[in-house]
Amino acid sequence: MTGSATPSTVRAANEADLLADVAEIYLGNLATVETDLTLPPRGSRGTRFTWRSGEPLFLSHAGRVTRPSPGVGNRVVPLHLTATLDGAIVQRAWEVTILEEELVLAVAEVIPVRVTLVGDEVLRLPAFAVVRLEDGRTTVRAVAWGEPEPVPGGLRARGTVEGTDLPAVSTVVRLHADPTQAELTRRRVTRQVTTGAAARLTGRGRLPAAARDVVAHLHEVDVDRLLHGFRAAAGLDTRGTEPMTGWDSPDSLLRGHTTGHYLSALALAWRSTGDPELADKVTALVRGLAECQDALGCSGHGEGFLSSYSEEQFDLLEELTTYPTIWAPYYTLDKIMSGLLDAYEMAGNAEALAVCARVGTWVGRRLSRVPVQRRDAMWSIYIAGEYGAMISTLVRLHRLTGDEGPLRAARYFSNDKLFEPLQQGYDTLDGMHANQHIPQVMGALDLFTYGRENRHWATAERFWELVTEHHTVPVGGTGETEMFRAPDAVAASLTDKSAETCATYNMMKLSAALFRSAPDARYMDYYEHALANHVAATFSGRPDGGSTYFLPLSPGATRSFDTDENTCCHGTGLENPFRFQEDVVTVRDERTWYLNLYVPAELEDRRTGVRFELVRRGAGRWTLVAREASNVELRLRRPGYATVFTVRRRGETVGVAPGPDGYLVVPGPWSPADELDIEIEVATRVRRCPDDPQLFWLQHGPHVLAAVHPRKTVLPLPAERARATVAARPWAEAWEVDGVRLVPVAEVGDHAYHVVMRDGEEVQGVATQ
Repeated sequence: MTGSATPSTVRAANEADLLADVAEIYLGNLATVETDLTLPPRGSRGTRFTWRSGEPLFLSHAGRVTRPSPGVGNRVVPLHLTATLDGAIVQRAWEVTILEEELVLAVAEVIPVRVTLVGDEVLRLPAFAVVRLEDGRTTVRAVAWGEPEPVPGGLRARGTVEGTDLPAVSTVVRLHADPTQAELTRRRVTRQVTTGAAARLTGRGRLPAAARDVVAHLHEVDVDRLLHGFRAAAGLDTRGTEPMTGWDSPDSLLRGHTTGHYLSALALAWRSTGDPELADKVTALVRGLAECQDALGCSGHGEGFLSSYSEEQFDLLEELTTYPTIWAPYYTLDKIMSGLLDAYEMAGNAEALAVCARVGTWVGRRLSRVPVQRRDAMWSIYIAGEYGAMISTLVRLHRLTGDEGPLRAARYFSNDKLFEPLQQGYDTLDGMHANQHIPQVMGALDLFTYGRENRHWATAERFWELVTEHHTVPVGGTGETEMFRAPDAVAASLTDKSAETCATYNMMKLSAALFRSAPDARYMDYYEHALANHVAATFSGRPDGGSTYFLPLSPGATRSFDTDENTCCHGTGLENPFRFQEDVVTVRDERTWYLNLYVPAELEDRRTGVRFELVRRGAGRWTLVAREASNVELRLRRPGYATVFTVRRRGETVGVAPGPDGYLVVPGPWSPADELDIEIEVATRVRRCPDDPQLFWLQHGPHVLAAVHPRKTVLPLPAERARATVAARPWAEAWEVDGVRLVPVAEVGDHAYHVVMRDGEEVQGVATQ
């Protein structure tokens, strides 16, 4: 006889189905909305969804989007859901950021294009030209060129510019030899022979704690769940696992990217800890991906294809389909391939390299059939054309395998819309998606280093200078709602969607790569600033894998952490506690060590076995201890914020003045237990927003200080008195000015905070936190 369910059992089942339906809702990237949203009326288990917009003028109850007029600003609209199933009710809310319309201005001038060819380089005219708008700003427009004609000294081509009657003119100059060749060759070779020492963080502090939290989270991760979407796409048994959520849910067009991030995090964490359970997870995840790759190849997909969805997104991209119909298929593929290469390089998994090589062959074969003009158009499409670090990934695959195919494929991703203005010396970043383009510049630098494309050194160096000097907010991050803003628009970028974590992660990688090519303390000064004030502030402080998407900089902001939405920044956050460790020390030619970051750590060059340990002895005092005999030459970074930088060996001062690269040289030899004492005194500076000098932030040594305060408008604070108060007690953990507590931004905890204040006296009568 079959029993029947009791009413309480039925209610519990209904509620479980309702919650499962709500958890599966995927609305896309709500931080940068430009097109209508698709709001599902029902869930897969029968739940009814009722939607209500908080501002129907900009977002209707049915999901129709009306963008604010140019100059009005973006609009954050609350979107409410009421979900019902057989009497059970659940409510949920989202915040939808609707981007303002772009201001369409007439083109006043087309900047002449100059193309320089060296030796037998083949002519390829850029697909985009720099134009000056009627308000004086520069941007880019697509250009169609006619056949070049001979002129004295070279060639000249004329073209038509999209959206204007003004002509484009390109002058082509051919040089028999590049006068900068020797210097560029030196930079290329320098990077090729440079590595990072293995670092294991020691002691207390936010960064070692974050690493321990992520390791604990990785222990709890179900590898079969990470493989759910891949197995479903390949027609394999999903082994009873629940699908991933958020950006990796079955309805998401970015599904699969988080699995790549987890694979990278597992490999990085294993290298840092040597934990055998993490190695086992790497092996199981790689084996599962290999099985899916084989199954996909047997089910009509191209040989080597690997994804959590079919090839349709790639087909649609080649038809120039826009977001949100598709969503960055090559970005997802990059994360998968990067995870595989990390599994090989960091965890020694040979199968991962073989799987990645097959994917690389699929990429090259596919893109080789796409005309160059179509590829140029693909890569310039907002979001849909985002390909992440595909150039770097393919160059890395070439470097590890020796195969020329991945290097050819890497060149298919060249984006003239970004690269051409940089090579011509113009800043056209305003309005570009930040993290869509930062990894592309990293790829350009890799093509310079390993593909011998000299023009790309200028691409990378100019981009880095533009971003760090003119497009960076106080904590070292960049962008607002994921987008680059106008140069020096700091005050205008202080919102709840400032400083995307992914963008800072990639700017740090670019900084490290530039440093390895041409060592200079300014690269590591930025790196440390971004690490101390942005990355260190992104972690939840719990073993849940949580990290920030944006680090909000609006008045009275509080941090929130993504643990199950599986955004791009959630994945990046899993890697962040480990990725920077390879840059604590940079090792060049096996006997020159650059000490870049002052963090307690055990350091080892695994090629030579040379080991040092960096120990914190107290406020501003460090000791570098030799653990093996060696003849290593140490080069110590003098931080840009240091007012005094003294290095002593056996009680005698070695020096206080660094060389032109910002590093102090201390030659060997070293005996075991030899010590080098380092003393740093720091400055406290008032930094002002260039677009509103009354707004300021405090920089104390490497730290940006935040005022802990609940006020939701800009907090008045006397800038000079605040500076003097902090400077008087330079090694305190916190300070108080007019009843307002100041702490490093990474230490704000759950409190509301202000990174930027208004110079003036405090408003009386406002309670502090």
